[in-house]
Amino acid sequence: LGLTATLWAAGAPGATSLRQPAFDPTVPLRRSIGWGPLAVIPLPLCRLPLQMRGLASSAWLLGGAVASLPSRAEALVLGVAPADQAKYFGSTFKCIGGEGGPLPASAINDEYCDCADGSDEPGTGACAGQDTTHFYCPNEGSTPRRLYASRVGDGICDCCDGSDEAALSARAGGRPSCKNTCAEQGAREREAARRRIQDLQQAMAKQKETREKALKDIEIYKADRARLEGELPALEEALKAAEKAAEVERATQKEKSEAERKLREEALKVKAAEEEAKAKAAEEKMKTAFGGGECHWRQTGGCHPDGVREADKDKACSATIEKGASGYCDCDGDGTRNGKEPGYECKTAKPGTCVKACLALLEDSQGAGDEKPQVSEYTKWMDGAADAMGSEEKGGEAKAGDEKPQVSEYTKWMDGAAEAMSEGLAEEPEEEEGGTAAARAETSGGAPEQTAIDIEREARKKVTDHKNRMKQLQDNINALPSDKLVYASLTGRTLEKKVGEFKYKVSFFSNAHQDHTSLGHWSKWTGPTSGEFDKGTMCWGGPERKLLVNFVCGVQEELLDAMEPSRCVYEATVSHPGACAQEELDELTAGTRVVGVREEL
Repeated sequence: LGLTATLWAAGAPGATSLRQPAFDPTVPLRRSIGWGPLAVIPLPLCRLPLQMRGLASSAWLLGGAVASLPSRAEALVLGVAPADQAKYFGSTFKCIGGEGGPLPASAINDEYCDCADGSDEPGTGACAGQDTTHFYCPNEGSTPRRLYASRVGDGICDCCDGSDEAALSARAGGRPSCKNTCAEQGAREREAARRRIQDLQQAMAKQKETREKALKDIEIYKADRARLEGELPALEEALKAAEKAAEVERATQKEKSEAERKLREEALKVKAAEEEAKAKAAEEKMKTAFGGGECHWRQTGGCHPDGVREADKDKACSATIEKGASGYCDCDGDGTRNGKEPGYECKTAKPGTCVKACLALLEDSQGAGDEKPQVSEYTKWMDGAADAMGSEEKGGEAKAGDEKPQVSEYTKWMDGAAEAMSEGLAEEPEEEEGGTAAARAETSGGAPEQTAIDIEREARKKVTDHKNRMKQLQDNINALPSDKLVYASLTGRTLEKKVGEFKYKVSFFSNAHQDHTSLGHWSKWTGPTSGEFDKGTMCWGGPERKLLVNFVCGVQEELLDAMEPSRCVYEATVSHPGACAQEELDELTAGTRVVGVREEL
């Protein structure tokens, strides 16, 4: 059974509303759904009310062309995809989200929002603002797409077939507002799809190749790690044995070093006592030579040796004269300065001690006026001049130019004793644990002699290197989870790009930099096609820099862009075959792709 539905061009009942009155099979159904001649289409009697509801027939006339009414398998309710048409069949309708009670079938596409999810208005913009029910553009000859309800009936042609503006056209008296451009658009899309399919096929082939290689590498890593793990116990046992031998050797070295240190200390004590005795003897000799007075350093003020006395700063004759002090050496100890006693201003170089200064004065005064230098008895005792004079008597006078300057033993002691003592008391530099065999060989000039400590050091290095290698292999195994093996080709690879004034370098899976500034080290995967580098260089006042990486589908591995959308948080876009989806390839190949609400053609 069937019914002939006569579609009038204009003036039919219900022309100003998408709500369809109750169906009367005895009255011809007249709808203003287009602009043009009449269209007479046979329809099954049982389905006519819902098929004709709103602009459900899709038989609007655009640009004077007659569009035939879709068959049972095609979209019958405006804005509803073919797969969802069955939800709108029946005399009543219930919101797809489940809220509320049954609605009359006439409530569909009546430009009044009854359902919170907008499911009662799939073909109008009445339920704009929700993100559940989207308008479906059939776009015959091109790619179907979905739109937000807010873009339906807004006067802008979003669907290439103009179906999104059909309601607006009905309110405007049936005048078509959009031209059908699906044929032209479809031709462009098919060419783009052809190229995209080629790229996706290449990308999927690379994915397969990369994944297979990664799986083989992981098996090699696991085998190597198992081998190293089996070798580790023997290395650790060898280290334990070497440590025991090294401990014995260290104990022996410590005892030897302690004995040598004590010997050095005893020798220094003896030497210090001898030198002290010599110094006291020298002072006694000098005291006798200067009439029995006790030599002192007399400090004065005003940076002049004849300045005001500062008696509280007097020092013994053997004390070191401070740099920058002024005063004089009171060689005869009478408390006053005679013309010969040496004086010093603040800037004048000091002799070190007054003992040296007074001895020099004594030697100068005893030698003045003689045809030949005379050596005092005191100086003979100090410098061994008696031997020199004896040799002169035996061998005759030596030429003045042949004589070598004599330095008194006391002066030698004063100039060098402190240095000698400091050298002796200072701990002898020792290389850690006796130094390496190579270093000892270089010092001695002989062949390397390996000690127990050398053996221990080498054994410990072997164990450490062995464990580090095991850790590296485990890191390689854990670096990519099974669902990320398609990105394995990035391992150890650095992608670079200069963006503006900065050069970005992203090294997978290691670190990232903006010029010389660290943007962090690889941290984790944050999604199917996203990852993160963190703990980069601290920004002024914080926080630490980090880089978010978003992977997009591409045949080539390439750093496409980098930016800093918020303070110290950077984003990079990387093209990689791993981000390509088999689902997209299947959709394009089968021609079943539907452009989503967040996509643009």
